[in-house]
Amino acid sequence: MRLRPWYLLFLVMVCFYLGARFAEVRYGLSPVEVRSLRQTVRLYEQRYTQLVHDFHLLQHDRDVALAVSARLQEQNKELLDSQSSLEQQIALYKRILTPTQSAMGLSVDQFVVHTSTQPGRYAYRILLTWGQSAGRSLSGRITVVAQGVLHGQKTVLQMHAGNDMFHLQYFQSIVGEWQFPEGFQPQLIELRFTPASHAAAAIVRQFKWEVSQL
Repeated sequence: MRLRPWYLLFLVMVCFYLGARFAEVRYGLSPVEVRSLRQTVRLYEQRYTQLVHDFHLLQHDRDVALAVSARLQEQNKELLDSQSSLEQQIALYKRILTPTQSAMGLSVDQFVVHTSTQPGRYAYRILLTWGQSAGRSLSGRITVVAQGVLHGQKTVLQMHAGNDMFHLQYFQSIVGEWQFPEGFQPQLIELRFTPASHAAAAIVRQFKWEVSQL
């Protein structure tokens, strides 16, 4: 059966009246009070939505501020590290270019080990210097021995440093990575540098195994 428009309007008015009467009877509220409560509810809903929106904005601003602060701290650390590195290099250059009689010869100026990006691997850096005034170059062979414990037994491992050769005029930075057998606990690293000529004497240096933090 098709309802006429005026009949539909009549049904809507009846439903609205019955709803208002239901609220009035159940809660003792008049239609005016019911409308006022509905407006109040809508107002609080709008305020709640605005508060949620403001909260997300503040949370985003806080996350951005924390990220910026962390980045600034990282940059500050990098600047301090760079400054320290430059100061060390300047001191190294001065020592190399104006060597004292006691500093003449081949020397291991630095040996550093860091953890690598791959588990069980270690990145190393060896700074080899040669204090001399003639400006000649020096070449030779590198021998690396790692002493440690493997499955409760003292073990000596033959390691490699690059292509096991060095070639320098004043200094050379030798870098690479070492992979030890599973379960091996290194304790001591022995570095031997044997020049190919008699321009400098061979040297042997031993370093306690220590892993530096990046």
